[in-house]
Amino acid sequence: AALFLLNPHLFDADLMQSFDQLAHHVASFTISENIIKGIPAGILIASLVWILPSANNKFLLIFFITYLMALGGFTHVIVGSAEMAYWVFKGHATFSDYIFQFLLPTTLGNIIGGTGVFTLLIYGQVNEELE
Repeated sequence: AALFLLNPHLFDADLMQSFDQLAHHVASFTISENIIKGIPAGILIASLVWILPSANNKFLLIFFITYLMALGGFTHVIVGSAEMAYWVFKGHATFSDYIFQFLLPTTLGNIIGGTGVFTLLIYGQVNEELE
């Protein structure tokens, strides 16, 4: 996806500038910011996965959850990976920056948030059976 977005024949200069701004925004976060901003993203995506099977309007639910993630400026390992890869391919970040500043910290934050919410949801479901 990142290589596709780098093709100057497909997109005009204004759109390419927007891609640069998005990628720079994600690349500017520190390790601790990626962990902290990754936790709510993990919670939201885990909640989405939990609610999705029973949702009547799956498109609206996905739109709402991803909109909340964007609104909060949260980092998620999947979307952010495309943005960071774009920045790496443009030569503004190294592969090491991608791995150690973005990928690992964001993954950790996503796991903490997602695992935390799933643990609470599952505990809430089986709490009565544990007594």
